Amino acid sequence: MKWNDWKKQAAEEYRETPIPAELPERVRRGVEEGERRRGKKPYRPAQAALALAAACCTVFVAGLNVSPAFAQAAANLPVLGGVARVFTFRTYAWQSETAQITVQAPAVDGTGHPETEKEVNAEIQALIDGAVAEVQAQADAGAQAYEEAFGSVPETGRHALDIRYEVKCSNGEALSFVVTRTDVMASANVVQYFYNIDLETGERLTLADVLGPDWKETADESIRAQMAEREAAGEADYFEGDLGFTGVTEDTGFYLDENGDPVVSFDKYTIAPGAYGVQEFPIAR
Repeated sequence: MKWNDWKKQAAEEYRETPIPAELPERVRRGVEEGERRRGKKPYRPAQAALALAAACCTVFVAGLNVSPAFAQAAANLPVLGGVARVFTFRTYAWQSETAQITVQAPAVDGTGHPETEKEVNAEIQALIDGAVAEVQAQADAGAQAYEEAFGSVPETGRHALDIRYEVKCSNGEALSFVVTRTDVMASANVVQYFYNIDLETGERLTLADVLGPDWKETADESIRAQMAEREAAGEADYFEGDLGFTGVTEDTGFYLDENGDPVVSFDKYTIAPGAYGVQEFPIAR
């Protein structure tokens, strides 16, 4: 069975799977066996990373099922709406000869909308899996090209990937958080993924939902005014014409702040030179 298929099956079945009483002893023996083998076989970072990720998921799920204290600790995480929450489902860090990867993977539950939770969690997992595979492949290809050109693998310059999340809104009506992917080679590139969920309906919120029928005009006017203020203050220098801000669309990324107001956000290099970083524009309602 493929790795992704195994994860999907495990996620669907873990709640119904009884936890063996001998689990702690099995874990202890497994750790001892791993330590014994490590001294006899070459260490393979990529394989070790996958094993570590699987182990983290398994231990976390088992802990929720068998340990009230563990479950309570897991519950003491960012709470949204008194019930809905975003929690760290998996976290790991590893490096190979060509890449260095750090992941803090979020998951959503308690919204009262299990289908939405399943959809969002699967989307985030696919995002992370794809980013890790992409970065490792790019790093390996770059190292191979360097070796072919210069006869050796570069000793420095690993391709670094960092994925983490931040809860933005916890007002009891909506869940809003951002997953940020940062790639670092010669410079850093940041890409954000936004998750805004109406806790009453379970639907993904849009700018139209938050700002009303005139959402585009409202957002465009506010953003352009803020851009002019920042340029006048020497805080930013925006691209012009088609390369710059041409107006918000249904696909424009945003999150909700702690008051439930939308903040439109543009990744680096999108509407301004990378030196100005991510550009965020709060939109008053």
